[in-house]
Amino acid sequence: MKKKALLLTVLSLAAATFLAACGGEGGEEQHQSSKPEPALLYSVSNGGFETGDLSGWDITRGNAFSALGVTDEFFDPDSDGLVPYDKDGAYLYGRYKESATGEMLSSVFTLAGSGYMTFKMGGGALGALTYVSVVDADNGTEYFRYGNSLYNDTDVISDPDGYRVANLVPYYADMSSALGKKLRLKIVDESTANGGYLTLDSFVTYYAEKPDLKGLYKAKDIKPVFNAPKATPNALYNGDFSFGSLDGWTVEGDANSFNERQISGARLSNASSPRSTGVLRSDSFKVGGECLVSFRLGGTRDKKLSYLTIKKVGTNEEVFRTYSNRWKKEHGEATHLYFVDLKKYRGECLYFEVVDNDATGEGFVSLEDFQTLYTTLPKVTDEIAVNINEPIVTDYGYAATRNYVDRVINSVADEKSRLTLRKTFYATIDGVSNSDGEFPSVLRYNDDGTTFVYTGDIYAMWLRDSSAQVLAYLRFTTLDPDMRLMIKGLIKKQAELIRRDPYANAFNPDGSVFEKKFEIDSLCYPVWLAYNYYKITGDASVFDAFYKMTMQTIVSTLDAERRHSDDNYRISNENDRNAGPHDVNTDCGLIWSGYRPSDDVCYYKFFIPGNMFAVATLNEIAEISLNVYGDRALYRTASEMAAGVRNAIETYGVYDHPVYGRIYAFEVNGKTANASSSDGKLLMDAANIPSLISAPWLGYCENDDPVYVNTRAFVLSDDNPYYYVGAYASGIGDPHDMVGSTANPHKDVPVPWHMSIAMQALTSSDPEEIATCIRYMTDTTAGTYVMHEAFNANDPASYSRKFFTWPCALYAQVVLNGLLDEVF
Repeated sequence: MKKKALLLTVLSLAAATFLAACGGEGGEEQHQSSKPEPALLYSVSNGGFETGDLSGWDITRGNAFSALGVTDEFFDPDSDGLVPYDKDGAYLYGRYKESATGEMLSSVFTLAGSGYMTFKMGGGALGALTYVSVVDADNGTEYFRYGNSLYNDTDVISDPDGYRVANLVPYYADMSSALGKKLRLKIVDESTANGGYLTLDSFVTYYAEKPDLKGLYKAKDIKPVFNAPKATPNALYNGDFSFGSLDGWTVEGDANSFNERQISGARLSNASSPRSTGVLRSDSFKVGGECLVSFRLGGTRDKKLSYLTIKKVGTNEEVFRTYSNRWKKEHGEATHLYFVDLKKYRGECLYFEVVDNDATGEGFVSLEDFQTLYTTLPKVTDEIAVNINEPIVTDYGYAATRNYVDRVINSVADEKSRLTLRKTFYATIDGVSNSDGEFPSVLRYNDDGTTFVYTGDIYAMWLRDSSAQVLAYLRFTTLDPDMRLMIKGLIKKQAELIRRDPYANAFNPDGSVFEKKFEIDSLCYPVWLAYNYYKITGDASVFDAFYKMTMQTIVSTLDAERRHSDDNYRISNENDRNAGPHDVNTDCGLIWSGYRPSDDVCYYKFFIPGNMFAVATLNEIAEISLNVYGDRALYRTASEMAAGVRNAIETYGVYDHPVYGRIYAFEVNGKTANASSSDGKLLMDAANIPSLISAPWLGYCENDDPVYVNTRAFVLSDDNPYYYVGAYASGIGDPHDMVGSTANPHKDVPVPWHMSIAMQALTSSDPEEIATCIRYMTDTTAGTYVMHEAFNANDPASYSRKFFTWPCALYAQVVLNGLLDEVF
């Protein structure tokens, strides 16, 4: 604005404009003759802000509106005293930061008398984002919407109407079609730039008779209008711009913000008008089918200025806001595919708004292919739209957890135990500092709200490890919003990775496969995590349409491996292929597995602990399918498969041991249904989880189940070739051993694993046994105060893996179960 050029004109008008309305159809005539009758029932409270605050108004969200915004200033402060507000009385709601957004509601009033309303408004350059709405007091249905249609940011004032920015424009509105209804005024500011604010004054909602309209401007009703719900289709009209026009779409804002000339083929891109601002609004659609919508979106350089939003017809409530988080400058006008799950709004009528409020010359929006009806679930990996309205944190503090846990840790009298609990508990979220070195947090927070967890000393994420690494944090998800969001982000990331490749066990940060060893537990642990998170928090939001896709993928993959074929998955490493026989009975009902949770190849290919975990997982999927999704078909499929695998375990996976009685085998080939025969059965247990000793913790059985009790006695005995007894500890080890000798267990060095000792404690109900396990683990860290993989029970300074947070989480869980007098 050329302020010097304005000075003489403004000063000459100041006295007149202080008392008069801004000019109108009748010039500069005052409009003092039509005074409203005193009727409190019909009048909005404090409509002129003459209390000096926001008495009578409710701030419902955001920071645009507050009592501090009510001002007695005469001039717009940004005009250096050149432009008066033209307020009525002593106060108005004045200018504030463009970047602020929000909403506030007036008191309830009944529309009566003539049905006219008058008010003053300034600012609001883009009326689709900044406006006054008149809504039903009970259900929020919008009856009218008014923007500042006379906003005009010119450089020179040539007459009283030439410059209208923050200075108030007097409007009138005929709302008589809503007579008798209880209403509220809703002030909305969704604009963060380019005149993105509102100034307000003098809301008068009751006139016994039609008021004198001289000096007032007619307020244009800009309320969106759509088809009646019964006439609203599921498929969006002209959603792919195939007509080569904007039929079914409306534009508010600059003429060049969105127009038909910008459509090329099936794409609309306004990159040719980078300084124009506006809003493109679709027709309405009714949410149906699988309740998924998709679209292709590009540009949206600044998500505060350019974005796509989905709103409810009637109330215009925003249900989702997103941007193209995968778009980069080098992509140009190209678009990316995005999906949104709208199952919460099944049967409701919604519409899209595409906002481009970026006038910098660098912003634009590209659009393609809006699909609003899917009758079956499509394949989706990471093409999930990010909801800007949901919190996305990339630097968690976990303050609530720390405040709680630190008090618990500090209550531990023994220094070694206290230090070990502290370092093991915080290993995953903070990393470790000890005599072995400095190791950072294993958590990586992505800008899409997902969490990537690498295993420690290997920069890749195992589906199995990442679930167990947050075990000790699950109980704090009801206490700590940071912990809750972090684990939700991990659940989403795991589900995405399974959809990418259900046969892979580990992934790189970019989603590519790090290692493709098919292990049953890689599909089980993520469900275990999501199920336990849900049970603890009651938060079913993790179970969206995309998680349902993941569960379907898990069920179909496990079902396929009950009838394994190398066409589905083939062990490619020739050394691994030669490590054991491949001849198995694919009719036995067990699930085939190429590898154990140690990532070592299975000798016999039916890994019983993995099948046990699958039974529990399938039952959890069945419960989620029925109780959350109402999907009886998936419920039946998962339930029947769980029962079938359980029957197969109890038929082919047991052995009547001459010393211990009936026990579970570790691996079988599925050919021997005779429990008295050990043919085709591997009798042992190993440290990695799932293991036979972990069966109750997995959810397969109770810890007093007779067959489990017998199995436990066997695996914790010298008859298990991988049970070790040493000077400092005793426990189960694993063929995957980088400390002792795998060829001659027992005859080299005793090498139990910390995680197996922790699992022994987690599956025990004997306090003395639990205390012994804790002592074994605490005394064998060799001064590092963290858990390792294998260690020499005669010389704990000899161990593998300096930084391995899975067993750290298990140790912390065992200790906290005792200290908090609760078991999880």
